Amino acid sequence: MALEKNAEHDDRRDGDERGRRDRAPLRAAVCDEGADQHGERLGLVGGQDQREEELIPGEDRAEGGTAVFMNTAFVLTGVLLVIGVIGALGTTSGPAGARRTCTALLSLTGVGVATDGVFTLEAMLPHSIGFLIAVAAPAVSFPVAGRYFRRLPGWRGFGTWLMVAAPVTVVLVVLFFATFTPTADGAQHGIAGLVQRIAVTEVLASFVAMGALAQRTAATTATVHQ
Repeated sequence: MALEKNAEHDDRRDGDERGRRDRAPLRAAVCDEGADQHGERLGLVGGQDQREEELIPGEDRAEGGTAVFMNTAFVLTGVLLVIGVIGALGTTSGPAGARRTCTALLSLTGVGVATDGVFTLEAMLPHSIGFLIAVAAPAVSFPVAGRYFRRLPGWRGFGTWLMVAAPVTVVLVVLFFATFTPTADGAQHGIAGLVQRIAVTEVLASFVAMGALAQRTAATTATVHQ
């Protein structure tokens, strides 16, 4: 009887050991699968964070290889705008005080553009101020300059255009801020970028027209003096 009990006990012990050995690979496989799933979740989270960082507007521009060229173009554009305004108003024959006032107000757009070249999106506050000066200043400078130009021979039509362009600029600036979403997700959705480019094109087109008229006026004056 004692031998039978000992044999039965040994059989149970051998069975338990075989069961543990059989279950060990299963536990290892489960653990490996859990680790793989955890790693995949971490990878997805890391990838999502990386994609969100890539969607933040201006990060690539601030650190990209072409950033120096873009910023230089902004500064040069602003400087040329100021020089062009001074030269264009210099060809007019209006009152000196009004001419200086219009020169100062219209030059604000060039100052704003140059400011955006000096302060990139990494310095968001001064960059935003520069944008507002460049695009929102015409809400004041265009009507003032428009009244000045409407009194001058050959400039009346351009003065009328500036009077119309001022409220158009205001509407575009308000629409831009109403549709602008300052988030990474907003970089891929909405119409704020399109509205911004329309506003910038409309403002700069006015300066191009002013330069063309100034050149024509200067050429006409030179011909008369000859």
